[in-house]
Amino acid sequence: MDSVAMPGYVHLTDSSELSDRDLEHYVLGRTSAEVELAHVEQHLTNCPACAERAAAMTNSIARLIGVFQRFDLEEADISR
Repeated sequence: MDSVAMPGYVHLTDSSELSDRDLEHYVLGRTSAEVELAHVEQHLTNCPACAERAAAMTNSIARLIGVFQRFDLEEADISR
């Protein structure tokens, strides 16, 4: 039962796991409401599968940030 996207609403899938969108919002600090934030954090505490997905997203974002930072440093060196 996928829910319709609604602001401030946690979108659970059939398996009661958090959607990629909800995890992405949480990892990026874009979870909009305190109730939603508490629900996601409680779910992550009790669901190893979602916690693992959130950790994987966090690691991917950290790697992307590292790539962009290296690119910025290389661009700065080239422009000198």
